[in-house]
Amino acid sequence: MASPRFSPWTLMPPLRLLVCTTLIGLALCARDAAAGDLSLQLAAWDHDVKGHARDAQGAVDFEQLGVDGDVEPYARLQWRQDDGSWWPDAALTYCRLQAQGSNVVTTSVSIGDVVVLPGGTAAADADVHDSTLTLSYPLLRRVIAFDAGVSLRHLGGDILIENANSRASDRQRVDQLFPLLHAALALPIGSRLSLVADGGWIEHRDDRAYEIHAGIDARLWRSLSLQAGWMKKRYDVLQQDYQLDATLSGLRIGLGWRFE
Repeated sequence: MASPRFSPWTLMPPLRLLVCTTLIGLALCARDAAAGDLSLQLAAWDHDVKGHARDAQGAVDFEQLGVDGDVEPYARLQWRQDDGSWWPDAALTYCRLQAQGSNVVTTSVSIGDVVVLPGGTAAADADVHDSTLTLSYPLLRRVIAFDAGVSLRHLGGDILIENANSRASDRQRVDQLFPLLHAALALPIGSRLSLVADGGWIEHRDDRAYEIHAGIDARLWRSLSLQAGWMKKRYDVLQQDYQLDATLSGLRIGLGWRFE
């Protein structure tokens, strides 16, 4: 095993808990201290998966193993301030990243204690939870609405690679906390339709992560809206000697409700 690699993205669990609790507390204080509005979005995300996992023993390609994503839940709770307040807007989002697959390999696959020779069957199963807190400010509120801020994202879960013939397996725990620069745009088209886009990004040495979403927000009735678009997430992170390089993308569609 290679010696652990220090990364400023990886914080000790007590510090992670303290940071998350503090930021959530600030957001809740802002909710009470300034007038604003609250909205909730519930959606389904149908995504595919590309990329690989690698360690000192070798690598596995997710497409080679036939790994495919499931339709996963996506939830976003957002509070927006009234114009003029110095409190930031706050949003909490949650998305489950789950994928699995198996395939007969034509070339040898090796990772951890798992070795699959040509003709053998390799399987992969990933279940990772993506939780994000975003604090942002409305910088423009005229023809186009533009917001900018920062996000704090936590990835937690497991990735299992297995030789389906011998049952030899390699399980890796994903546990990463990292910040992202955040930006969001909204362009109204008439009184009921808006084009929307948002995303986040960070890069440090060999680690990088970003998220892009673009779509529409169509008001259906009073405070109820239809929200549909395309979302892509990319994670390229190194944890000790284990590298995860995964890209997930697909259609996200759901309903939003604004509490007035």
